[in-house]
Amino acid sequence: MANGKPQEMAALLAGSEKESAAWLHALPAASLGTMVNDEHVTSDGHHGLSCLYSKGRWSQHLELNSILERGCVAAGIPCELEPKGIFRDNGKRPDGLTLVPVRDGKQLVWDATFADTLAQSYVKRSAKAAGAAAHQAECRKRYNYRQLGEEYWFYPFAVETLGVLGEGAREMVSFLGRKTKERSGECRSTAFLKQRISLAIIKGNAAAVLGTLPGKNKLMDNTDFGCFFNS
Repeated sequence: MANGKPQEMAALLAGSEKESAAWLHALPAASLGTMVNDEHVTSDGHHGLSCLYSKGRWSQHLELNSILERGCVAAGIPCELEPKGIFRDNGKRPDGLTLVPVRDGKQLVWDATFADTLAQSYVKRSAKAAGAAAHQAECRKRYNYRQLGEEYWFYPFAVETLGVLGEGAREMVSFLGRKTKERSGECRSTAFLKQRISLAIIKGNAAAVLGTLPGKNKLMDNTDFGCFFNS
């Protein structure tokens, strides 16, 4: 595989990360939303993962933030999505804000984004290091929210289409998992949270790919789902 295509190397590296396969360990239960079907594991067609006209991106983004909101609640931390009063220079606001301080007297702010591991602007880096696309997306988020300064504890929450989590995303998942464990005594809290996020990625990917099958709208490349929503 040393001489493989960048897309193949990127997929191999991404697939070697533990969180990429977290969905495989989730207990299938319709009531928990952890069921998948054959449409969720299509074999190719990854153009749809970075196409502006594909389906699944918006629902994927909403589901991810819903999972993070529920994660905060499970950890005993009240929060709100799309908080008012916090804006970037361009007028856009982050995805979530805790209503109470969580660390060093600061409230937690997060902004989620999806980066396509195999997009042309990412694939060369992704072929060299797993998580390169998520890292680049999180760096961009940190720059965009630099005006928050020291007032808030900001987490850029970048997730790749092939399942890898960015550093900020991993830190936030670990934080919420730890707080949930302290509150509930469930030692698998972090693993359960990772599984829900992994399943959201799989389902959203399936919708994105299926939405670009022949007969659908004209296709257009996009390198980062977050730039369509919140970048």
